Amino acid sequence: MIISKERESFITQEMRDLCGRWIDLWLEPSEKKWDYLHSYKLKHLVERHSGVYIRNEAAIVVMYEKGFKLEAADRKGTNFWFYCKPKFGMRNFNKLIRNSPSADAFRYKHNLKNYNNPEFGDVHKSESPITKLTYIFADVDCIFNKV
Repeated sequence: MIISKERESFITQEMRDLCGRWIDLWLEPSEKKWDYLHSYKLKHLVERHSGVYIRNEAAIVVMYEKGFKLEAADRKGTNFWFYCKPKFGMRNFNKLIRNSPSADAFRYKHNLKNYNNPEFGDVHKSESPITKLTYIFADVDCIFNKV
């Protein structure tokens, strides 16, 4: 196992689902190690787009389960480098990082404090983070494709 059972026990199903969705949408395996993306950075990217706290271990375990090659980034095995690359090229990945809204911007844009406001559509507080993440990716798609 890549991490201890104790560390893995702190990972919730929600964390796994969010990491898995993000990884499926943005990353693909590569023969080369990507020095840009390590587990701690991946954790923060998923958190930023979902608005949900993600443990570093969740990013590691999900990448391992999806078949990505990993390499320890430190002696303790706390962080890992991934052998992956962005699905849509580095240029678009950089756009994702620069232009995608934070979770706070998402909540503001969709007016989640006053979710019955017709200007923002039918967005409810009870929506799962996966649903919210889908809205974020729709927004990012508009950035990439200038819709």
